[in-house]
Amino acid sequence: MEIRRRSGGRLSPEEAERLEICETAIDSGLKTFWEVGIALAEVRDKRLWYGSYASFTEYLDKRWHLRRSYAGSLILAADIRMELADRVEERREKLRSARSAEASVTAGEDDPPPFDLPDSVESACALGKLNADDRVRVLEELKSRELPASKANIRQVADQILPSPPKVRKLSYGMIRSGIDAIVRQAEFFDALSPDRIGELFQSPGQREQAVEALKKMADILEKHPACGEGAQAESL
Repeated sequence: MEIRRRSGGRLSPEEAERLEICETAIDSGLKTFWEVGIALAEVRDKRLWYGSYASFTEYLDKRWHLRRSYAGSLILAADIRMELADRVEERREKLRSARSAEASVTAGEDDPPPFDLPDSVESACALGKLNADDRVRVLEELKSRELPASKANIRQVADQILPSPPKVRKLSYGMIRSGIDAIVRQAEFFDALSPDRIGELFQSPGQREQAVEALKKMADILEKHPACGEGAQAESL
């Protein structure tokens, strides 16, 4: 099978074969999101869409009627599910090894999974907001409560068992502007010191210059803060 590229070139037989395999998985795997996500990731990463489309976005739209954002969610969800499946297999392998050492496992005996894998794009993406270890903690807790790994359950259990992130005080434009004004006034004060006052505050003129320079740098950093820029734009409207 050979596919002509838009640019006049052709997909290699290997590329064409991989594209056909991927598209078969996408076409028949609408309910198995992880298979669709894996296939879409391969088409994207290997640029298999380049045979007939100008971009991956165009390929998604014209070939599958998918938005790029949803395709991204499918790919992310598939990555998360595969990572969790690996963690399940690692746990099972450790348990098998431990039991084999005690000669308590019979041939063909298998262990139940320590937690259930997400079965939807929404639940997998909800787990995507947690780090790898916290995903496992939440899923294990859901398993112990005999709850499905739904988006709502994941969020509820995560709020219950995971520590809350530290609250960071947001700086308003007024707070930043006041800080800048105070720094500028202090810099102007140091800069205007007469020689006889330098000795009262600094051991040398060089120290005064260092203080002035440090204050100016602080003011410059605050001036570039996003909240300051937003405030400045608002004032100019």
